Formats: sequence, C-alpha cells, structure tokens
Amino acid sequence: MQLCRLLLAWLSPKKDNSPPLGEDKENAIYGPYDLKEVEIVEKKVPVKGLYSTLLLPVLCQLNRGKLDIEQSSLSLSISNAIDKYDIKDPHHIAYIYATAWHECKMRSVREKRARKGTNLRKLQDRYWHTGYYGRGPVQLTWKPNYERMSRYLKGIDLVTNPDKALDHDIGATILVLGMKYGLFTGKRLSDYTYEDAFDPVEARRIVNGLDKANLITKYYDKMLFRLIN
Repeated sequence: MQLCRLLLAWLSPKKDNSPPLGEDKENAIYGPYDLKEVEIVEKKVPVKGLYSTLLLPVLCQLNRGKLDIEQSSLSLSISNAIDKYDIKDPHHIAYIYATAWHECKMRSVREKRARKGTNLRKLQDRYWHTGYYGRGPVQLTWKPNYERMSRYLKGIDLVTNPDKALDHDIGATILVLGMKYGLFTGKRLSDYTYEDAFDPVEARRIVNGLDKANLITKYYDKMLFRLIN
C-alpha cells in the first residue's frame, strides 16, 4: 500500500492553491480563489443514513466510546448528503468522513481563537474581524467561500447568516459538495482517483494544502477498511 501511495504521489499534481479551511492552519496556503461555476446534480431518492451506520464502529473507536447525540446527528447528515449527491466510490466516502473527523470530531463547531502571539493568531487576524471564520464540519472560512456556497445552497444565505453553516444538514452539504465538485480550492475527489486507487495524502489539497495529510490518511484507512470488508 505504501509503495502504491508513493507512486500516486509522484503522479499527482503538486501545485497547491488551497484556501484557509480546517482547524490547523499554520501550514495552510491562504486564498480565497476565484473558481469556475459547476453544475450540481442531486439524486431524487430517499436517503437512509447507510454510511453513518456502516462507519459507526470506526467512529466510536476514534471517539474512544459511543458517539453523543450531536456526533450521531452530524454523521447521519453527512451520510445522507453523500447519498443525495450520488457519491458511491468507497474511497471518496471514506475520505469525506475522515476529513470531517479531523476537522471537527463529528461536531458542528465554530473555529476557536488562537492564543495571542502565535502564528495561527496572526493568520486568523486576516479574516477574523470579518466574521467569516471557520464553521461546520469542514470549517468553512473567508467571505468569498460563504458567498460561493450560498449560490449552490438554494435559498440559504450564508453571507447574511454565516452561522447557518453550523446546521448539520447544511454543513454536511457544504462538506460533500465542496469535496465532490472542487468548490473549496478547485481540487476535487476525482482528481486523486486512479482506476481503483485513491491518493489520500495528496487529496488533502481539496481542503487545506497538505496540512495534517498523513494523520487524515490514518482515519481514511480505517474508514475504507470498514466500507470494503
């Protein structure tokens, strides 16, 4: 598996245009960036939370115990969004869940203010005063990103009320749409898919450069094993 990942990493594009999303932003490349509009396709079928059920044992293991009500609710919302937007590749599903676990431990939270004098605090100073700091399972950051997602979330104005990104269904939709269609950095899940293989290290560029890419890969491996076995 390691040899395969090294080969995929060598084949993968190395340019990093990631905007500041995620909890750990010291190594982030800051945007935001102008991206092309895309067409969103929704699946008009009932959703049943299949993946939240399948991945529950892994999430409980990572959580060192049962999930609380909020964690279970957000996991269900993510599963439903995955189904709604017709994501079937287990690699993609595993990586979406791994990203959500890394960013918020399956809780829809606001970004915390860093301590004064730290590099993270200096980075936060660039956007904190605008009110468009990190929110939700992917920690959506910067006003242009709130504006962009508002265009795709029909009838939901994240610019006027950015806290709507904390709603489980809305936050899950932002996470899934952003990763599937490249609405965060221009990079999307399909960019790191090679026949039956997937590069979870380079895929971190979908959200936040290569920040904590190896750690998220460990979560991804656990999720993927559960989905395909």
